[in-house]
Amino acid sequence: LSLPGGTYNITADTFDSARTLEYYDNIHPDDYLMSANGLTADGVTITMTADSTRSIIKQRIAQSAEKVILLCDHNKLNKTCFYKICDIGDIDLIVTDDKCSPEERNILTNLGVEVAFAPTVEPVLE
Repeated sequence: LSLPGGTYNITADTFDSARTLEYYDNIHPDDYLMSANGLTADGVTITMTADSTRSIIKQRIAQSAEKVILLCDHNKLNKTCFYKICDIGDIDLIVTDDKCSPEERNILTNLGVEVAFAPTVEPVLE
């Protein structure tokens, strides 16, 4: 386990500081599993946070990773948020839930990126 260091943000459960950026400048991850708040044909975006360094950190990791995997539920589709992380062409795989409408599935499959639809499992109540 390798942690980036810097200032720990307990609310977001992340390290978000200039020192964190230094860490990511010196690594080359095989895979980066990234979340987002918005996904359109124009790119992947996140909302502006109190510490905008998180946006820059996501950009850096995506640029240095061998493979970028976007984990994004269907509620994030066709939404644009404040800060752009990367272009669609920078994503290697999109993993989303299977609650997409036929229109949303069509949009996703026409992005030119491999898409995996993860089955939604409803909780079993006893």
